[in-house]
Amino acid sequence: MTEKKGKSLGCMLLGLLLTVGLFWSVPQTVNAEKSQENEEIVFASHRDQVRDKEDAVFISQNMRVWEPLITMSEDGAPSPALAVEWNKNEDATEWTFVLREGVKFHDGTDFNADVVIANFDRWKKGPFSSEFNGINMENTFPGLKEVKKIDENTISLIFEESVPTLDYNMMDYGSPIFQPECFADDGTFAKDAIGTGPYKLVEYKKDEYCLVERFDDYWGEKAKTKYIRCRTIPDANTKISALKSEEIMAVMDIGAIQPNLAKELVKDERFQVTSSVTSKTHHIQINMNKEPFNDVRLRKAMSIIVDRETIVEQLYNGYGKASSNWLTSTCPFYKEEPVEYNPEEAKKLAKEVLGDERVQAVFLMRTKDLDRYPFKAEAEYLQAVFSEIGIDLDIQILEENAVYDLWEKGEYDLGLAMQSFPNSEPYARFQGIFASDGATNIQYNRGYKNEKMDSLLQEVKNEMDMDTRKELYGQMQDILVEDVPVVSLYQEEALAAYNTKIQGYELKPNGFNLAEVEWV
Repeated sequence: MTEKKGKSLGCMLLGLLLTVGLFWSVPQTVNAEKSQENEEIVFASHRDQVRDKEDAVFISQNMRVWEPLITMSEDGAPSPALAVEWNKNEDATEWTFVLREGVKFHDGTDFNADVVIANFDRWKKGPFSSEFNGINMENTFPGLKEVKKIDENTISLIFEESVPTLDYNMMDYGSPIFQPECFADDGTFAKDAIGTGPYKLVEYKKDEYCLVERFDDYWGEKAKTKYIRCRTIPDANTKISALKSEEIMAVMDIGAIQPNLAKELVKDERFQVTSSVTSKTHHIQINMNKEPFNDVRLRKAMSIIVDRETIVEQLYNGYGKASSNWLTSTCPFYKEEPVEYNPEEAKKLAKEVLGDERVQAVFLMRTKDLDRYPFKAEAEYLQAVFSEIGIDLDIQILEENAVYDLWEKGEYDLGLAMQSFPNSEPYARFQGIFASDGATNIQYNRGYKNEKMDSLLQEVKNEMDMDTRKELYGQMQDILVEDVPVVSLYQEEALAAYNTKIQGYELKPNGFNLAEVEWV
């Protein structure tokens, strides 16, 4: 892998991660050679991949313990998983799903229509709070009236209104299936997760490790490695030391390894780095209820004074995609928008708004993820370039809850934010943030209003033709570039590092396939 060079950003930090994975943690420190003898591979992640029983999904999809009804293909389209086929009626108010036959849960019980209905009954008790994208029924299954059993292997979903892209909504975290005996009365988990995936959870210690074992009765291709362990190691340097000593064979998940550390690893022939674009973008949130940020000319100036390529190259070592688009390239409705950098035009536009005056702006950042991303250096860069157009940033780094509280009170001007897309259908995100009556738009005092955007959102909501939907979303993306309700910065790229003694550890836009990883 070649080292990528970038423009000078003064004394700014070089750093960060971008690591998406699909894997997990291990019990105790186990020597990799011993692990090999025991048919076990040890990984490490910065966060607990199982979490606890109150979690909405309870266990990360990375570990391949559970499966959804519908998964995501590499090109972002719906693909069969526990549902092998599906169809909708003419107005998309009724969807019928044919379930995969011969599927067993890890406890030996059968997967069938009754199981799926029980999972829907659980989801209705939410929403649950989850770092792993708990289901929001109103977003995923808007206006769901009934879940009907047709036969043992067929169900239908009946809606009050048309839901033309339900299969997109249901991908991965939109339709996770567990054995119903796992569920407590309130919808949380009463016992360890029991799924249908190629691995089953056999041991777990909160915030320390988890161990999964190959499920030999799996309906599909069997996993190549019997045991996978994943240790929870938050500190980046500790993870790298463990990788170099072969206590672990790979690091995984978002934030597992910072780009500057990855650059050092690839100099050692024992290691390799795999990377892929992700469904997450980084942007500047704007309070448009406040002057002068309600003036589109100033927002445009803020956008074109930022050299996005410099941010990506200098702070992320080239791992990322400079972007002026709030949507990501992993989405089938994505439209490539020009990335403009024009300092002189930015100064001209800002002067039209501010004259010779300067504006003081509260710029909020969360302490969360500061150890994984070079956010402080990024904020300092923005502080420097915004100063050139008369905006003086007061950078305030606060705990996450404190930031949300100030957002809700409207006591901020700007803020550094991220947006992820758990599936390829962006309607719920567009509606919530950019509709005049959008819940997030109102809750966090974004103050964005555009009648054309509102009209397009109403139109796309019930549009059945995918090509037409793409055209409508393209128009929305054009509007966002023109209105600048957020200053989009870049699309995140995931990184994972591994020892070349293992293979099958390839990172793709939809993650890893844990079942393919094995000793060479």
